Amino acid sequence: MPTFYKPHKITALVAIAVATLLTGATTLLANSEDESIDFNRDIRPILANHCYQCHGPDAKTREADLRLDTQAGLTEQRDPPLIIQHRPAASELIHRITASDSDVQMPPPDSNRNLSSVQINLLTRWIQQGANYSGHWSLQPLVKPAVPQLKKRLAKFLRNPIDQFILAKLQSTELQPSTAAPAATLLRRLTLDLTGLPPTPIQTQAFLANPTAEHYEQIVDNLLAQPEYGEHFAWNWLVAARYSDTNGYQGDRTRTSHFWRTWVINAFNDNMPFNQFTVEQLAGDLLQSPTLDQRIATGFNRNHPLNGEGGRIAEESRVEYVFDRTETTGTVWLGLTVGCARCHDHKYDPLTQHEYYEMYAFFNNIDETGRVDAGGDANPVLKVPTGEQRQRLDSIQRELAKATDMARLPAGKEEQARNEWIQALQAEHKLHGRFLGWNALNPISATSSAGATTSIDSEGGVLITGKLPDKDDYTIVIDQTLENIKAIRLQPTTHGQLEFNGPGRASNFVLTSFELTVVHSDKEPRPIKIQDAVADFTQNSFDIKHTLSPSAESGWAVWDGNLKTSIDRQAIFYLAEPLTLAQGEQLTVTLRHQSKHAKHTLGYFRLATTTDAKPTLKTNDAPPPQIASVLAKPVDNWNAAETELVAQYHREHTDTYISARKQRVLLETEQQRMRTSFSQTMVMRDRGDVRETKILTEGKYDSPLNDELLQVGTPAS
Repeated sequence: MPTFYKPHKITALVAIAVATLLTGATTLLANSEDESIDFNRDIRPILANHCYQCHGPDAKTREADLRLDTQAGLTEQRDPPLIIQHRPAASELIHRITASDSDVQMPPPDSNRNLSSVQINLLTRWIQQGANYSGHWSLQPLVKPAVPQLKKRLAKFLRNPIDQFILAKLQSTELQPSTAAPAATLLRRLTLDLTGLPPTPIQTQAFLANPTAEHYEQIVDNLLAQPEYGEHFAWNWLVAARYSDTNGYQGDRTRTSHFWRTWVINAFNDNMPFNQFTVEQLAGDLLQSPTLDQRIATGFNRNHPLNGEGGRIAEESRVEYVFDRTETTGTVWLGLTVGCARCHDHKYDPLTQHEYYEMYAFFNNIDETGRVDAGGDANPVLKVPTGEQRQRLDSIQRELAKATDMARLPAGKEEQARNEWIQALQAEHKLHGRFLGWNALNPISATSSAGATTSIDSEGGVLITGKLPDKDDYTIVIDQTLENIKAIRLQPTTHGQLEFNGPGRASNFVLTSFELTVVHSDKEPRPIKIQDAVADFTQNSFDIKHTLSPSAESGWAVWDGNLKTSIDRQAIFYLAEPLTLAQGEQLTVTLRHQSKHAKHTLGYFRLATTTDAKPTLKTNDAPPPQIASVLAKPVDNWNAAETELVAQYHREHTDTYISARKQRVLLETEQQRMRTSFSQTMVMRDRGDVRETKILTEGKYDSPLNDELLQVGTPAS
């Protein structure tokens, strides 16, 4: 298939238009008796303008049961014969158009459709040459014509084969080619043709200083490379596709159709092949694994008006939209005004009503209701990023891949770091009889005062999902041995099930109070005093220390002003006195979210304690029991499974891995936030179940002509 026309010599653009004009202007100028008569060029226009009113496709106005618009009608056996090949004098057609008797003469004198002598001569010569018939030119296969021969005096004007057709027509009419236009005029024509804009003063001065063919070619290439080229050439396509940024009814509210417009402009600028241009606009959504651009392309058939009137019947609107698609496709791609066949067989084009509704069936299965049901648009719609957002999303993908690659140390360095880590921990265990640092707490229960859903994972993390109240308090119950505890750590942590990865349920959170209580079934609850608190990050005035004196107006929050809340955070609460739980006692942790900021509650968090005298934000985690039991043994006594278990734990706790994970979460969150800001545009998308298609009486949405179910199909012509 040919690509969009990007001429190497811009004279070709003008030449095509001139050739067309010359062909039409000289249709009736048969100055050579030897010239071959072309039915479509020479005969069809005469019959259409002078005969079809009474002898054409409209059965209601047809006279004498005679049709001159079809080959069957022209060759029908009649007495006397209408046409006898090669014998115009014996043909009734010639007899009638040359008759002087008003009762016999055709066209009738009172029709005011008189044939000229030139037209009578053409009809006579057509029969003399055999009365060859051709279907309408627009419905015939394309045939590459032979390049005409020229006289030597015209050969000097040749620049390309198209010129030969122009010059041949000039030669046949004894006209002379015009002289070349001045350089400034040529440049102005060129820029207006390719961009719709006049040349700049600088462009004009440069070309006038060097008006060579080589410079001209360079200017052509430069103009074709400019974005204005696609913008200019897309204009006529937008008109044909009834493009609009508004819905067209009542308040004429706006809609986001510009993504499709941009797609068309880019198609021209990228010199997209016309077959691809066609397929993607008519059926981009039906391609295997369609790209975002291919789905956007189907917006061509969603440019129709949308009726959101309250009293409008939705199904009637939906059917009108299907009519619109059928008829716009017919106009743009078939060059036919197919709309007449909504109600009856087409009178002037080879299209039956049955064929019309077979075309209609292609567009009748769209997943739409006929309502304006997508926030000013109508379903189906597609969320689409802007050009800038696309660039950033592509960049994020590259950065994510880089972060994944950097998550692990090289094998040799990783093994060396792991061995040093193991040796340090085993020395610590030997010296203190235990592993120092933070020990994870494993709650036995977690409840929400406002009815949210809570769950506890294998690492002791608490996840809050389900109902999202404006305010909420969580109660966490710990039932494990705790001796000489100096501090407790809260780790709000990012999680894939939370909006924007958390750690709050709505990204950020405001923790207004952190409370500890020791409970026993036989004793009064005993509150545990917290002496101080620190955090690795605090949002402006939302300081962690506010959680020690509960207030509904303030608390601890972690938004940094750039929407970067999706970072693992930690806060340490120092106890006024060391805590040891006696037999039968449990520790409850209460996390309150009572600020004026609605829905700012924690989404996922972990708790840990330590016996270290002065724990800080840099104090490491003690290995969990499963890892600790292995590290307590000599390395030589580890089996393969234990070796891999320790290696995996170490790998996920290296600074390199933690840094890479943090980067991945931030990038993924940026993606999520960006997607929430995408605009939507209307596209084509089929339903799962095929909608029935029937011929509609006079195009009425609720009046099927019969029960015949139609399948998709294209006109036979």
